Amino acid sequence: MSKTLMLFSLLFLGAGLSGQSGLDAVYLENGSIYRGKIIEHDSTQLKIEIIGGSVFVLPISQVTEIQQEKNNRFVNNTKQKGYINFTSLGVLVGSSTDNKTSPFSGIIDNNYRFSNWFACGLRTGIELINENVIPVAANIKIFVPGRTGRLFFSSSGGYCFPLNKPEEYGVDKMYGGPLLENEFGVIIPVSVGNAVYFAAGYRYTVLKYRYANWWTNDVDRRIYYSRLSLRLGILLY
Repeated sequence: MSKTLMLFSLLFLGAGLSGQSGLDAVYLENGSIYRGKIIEHDSTQLKIEIIGGSVFVLPISQVTEIQQEKNNRFVNNTKQKGYINFTSLGVLVGSSTDNKTSPFSGIIDNNYRFSNWFACGLRTGIELINENVIPVAANIKIFVPGRTGRLFFSSSGGYCFPLNKPEEYGVDKMYGGPLLENEFGVIIPVSVGNAVYFAAGYRYTVLKYRYANWWTNDVDRRIYYSRLSLRLGILLY
């Protein structure tokens, strides 16, 4: 669609907004879709107010299509296809039997979104549990439509690699161990190309240690973390 035709389409839509009960759907080159009401436009940009009240300013040069849709409470204004990045800070809340009850967890999910419902990719980051570790895991996300944001379910499975040797006396080596995490979260768009999100879930981690013993054979010990995971982060798309 040419820029001239796009501009005439915007003028036509703007003139008819007051008499229409549906939603304006603005499609961008990067795969994002914004649904709501176009409230301002010119030859360089348009402003659209999505359901929930957030206002986005979109460059005309990135707009590929504009459609009129029936009002639907289950709308999505985040990227439909392509690379998306989830970066979060959080804690792993657990019992007092472990050395740290609420260790820090910084996680980055590099995902590729294949459709409106599904994305997958690689999870990594750093966590300060008994020892500092780097989690490396496969990650999948399933998205569920929502009114002002978007609900999602996330599942990860992989391994925690140790960054430092334990200071505990008698520990000869630390091997790290497997991890599994399931989360539910909500995405709330805040501006063009990014959003905030909150996630809560269950995290299971195993850390394996080897204790040196002069009188018997070396002894392996495992510490099991069953934790509540709480995260707050940003989504870039």
